[in-house]
Amino acid sequence: MEEKVNKFESLLGNAQANKAAIETLVTELKVDFVKSGLQSQAGSVDLYRRFNELLVFAALEANNIDEFLNALSRLKGIYAASTTQSQHYYLVTALELLYNLSNNRMTEFHSALELLRPDDLSNNLIDYVVKLERAFQIGSYGDVLRARDNLPSPYFKPFMARINSAIAFEISRSLERAYQSLDLADAKKIYKVQNDDDLQAIIRDGQASAEENGYQWTLQGNQLSFRPLEQDRKGYDSKAVIGKMLEYTQELEKIV
Repeated sequence: MEEKVNKFESLLGNAQANKAAIETLVTELKVDFVKSGLQSQAGSVDLYRRFNELLVFAALEANNIDEFLNALSRLKGIYAASTTQSQHYYLVTALELLYNLSNNRMTEFHSALELLRPDDLSNNLIDYVVKLERAFQIGSYGDVLRARDNLPSPYFKPFMARINSAIAFEISRSLERAYQSLDLADAKKIYKVQNDDDLQAIIRDGQASAEENGYQWTLQGNQLSFRPLEQDRKGYDSKAVIGKMLEYTQELEKIV
């Protein structure tokens, strides 16, 4: 069975190209572990732990959140009972924290954080997520957006994409209230994007949601204009808006 786990790890090196082979091998390994009972036998727990860690990574590559959460759940029990620390412990722990943060599960985020040892907090992967959460909570959205350019692991990408989308939504709502029009070069700086395609995607999203929020966006040449559909718009709680957007994104992913 160890040979199969080794093959699993090797296939993950090019997960997209090996998607079908990975799915077949994962199914075989799940059956093998159940039949053999190795997941609970002394001396074999490390192999089962390694399999589930690889399964966490494979699930993210396949955008399979249910598989990701199931593997995480098993690993929490394995980590609690283990006498040795896995090389992937910090990455898996950071991914759990980032999942909670990106889905606005703040109670779960802080509960998981409280269970960590002081030494764990100094790890660069966990420290990255903790600093990200602090920036998020104080409204330092520029710091959050800049953090996407310095990911300590490629497995952070799907969760950062969710957070960035929610923040882009919030920035759009702020621009509507702060500007009558905005040059596209300035818009790039505000949204922290480098190319025109990324900005155009944000503008399309902003235009689609603007009317619901009482505004109309108009793009003419290099100028983006914001026109209120009614006057005396009431203020709003920006943190609450971002939290709601993360929840809406999660529900949409379930539907899809």
